[in-house]
Parts: sequence; C-alpha cells; structure tokens
Amino acid sequence: MMDPKYISVWLHKPVAALNDEKPLAVLANGDCRRLSRLISELESPTFHRVSEAPAFEFLTRIVMLRRGF
Repeated sequence: MMDPKYISVWLHKPVAALNDEKPLAVLANGDCRRLSRLISELESPTFHRVSEAPAFEFLTRIVMLRRGF
C-alpha cells in the first residue's frame, strides 16, 4: 500500500512504465487515461500493490493534490 505522503513524491518522479515521464506531466498533457491504466495495472494482484483504493479514487487523490486540496 502506498503511503499517502508518498503520492506527491511519486507524481514528480520519472516512471519507467510511462516512458520515464513524470505522472504529473502526463496529467498536465491531458493523458489521464494512460495514467489511469497504469494505476489500474499497479493495483492488479499480478503487479506490486500500490494502493488498496480503486484506481479512480487514487487518480482523484492525485488530481486533488495537484489542485492544492
């Protein structure tokens, strides 16, 4: 499970699964679906579990952090 405090760190780090793009840059470019797919894959039992929350909830948290909530 990802510590909620780590989400803001993860958003600013290049991610290999995003072709070394930062998740925040992917969001800024409007490619939310690609980021959502990655989060869904990370939540899959075959991948390392990032969060117990559904992908949509996780993505919503990221967007709210970006907006300063």
